[in-house]
Amino acid sequence: MAPLPDPTCRCEARLAGSVLVVDARDCPGGADLSNAPGCRATVVTALAGQNARAIRAESGENRYGPGVVALLVAAGRFADAVADRDERLARLARLDPRGAARRATARGGPVADLAAETGLAVVADGLGGTWDPSLSVDRSGRGPRHPENSG
Repeated sequence: MAPLPDPTCRCEARLAGSVLVVDARDCPGGADLSNAPGCRATVVTALAGQNARAIRAESGENRYGPGVVALLVAAGRFADAVADRDERLARLARLDPRGAARRATARGGPVADLAAETGLAVVADGLGGTWDPSLSVDRSGRGPRHPENSG
């Protein structure tokens, strides 16, 4: 289990096969990765170096689609890789992966190279501006929801 990266989060995350299971029973954020940056940071930290294919809350209420999972896995890799160079950017990657991708690619140089090598730049760009990962919470088990289909 990864150490808590943010004191506002009390989630405990563990890998069960290819699924990151998040126990949020004692967390005020409830593992709501869309609206609780502390929970998002805990999950990104737990995903660093892992190849998870799914994320779910222990209660089974929150499931996230493959695009969000790929983004958070890449954010974990990027945060680990960039931490020696820029701890603030590593923290941003845990809290706001898309913001970190934008900042790293705009900055150029070795940091942009790390964003590319870890997949963060590609995944964040692949999600595009029309699909907000915060809308991809899947409570039905049917997969990610896109804004145009979330009504």
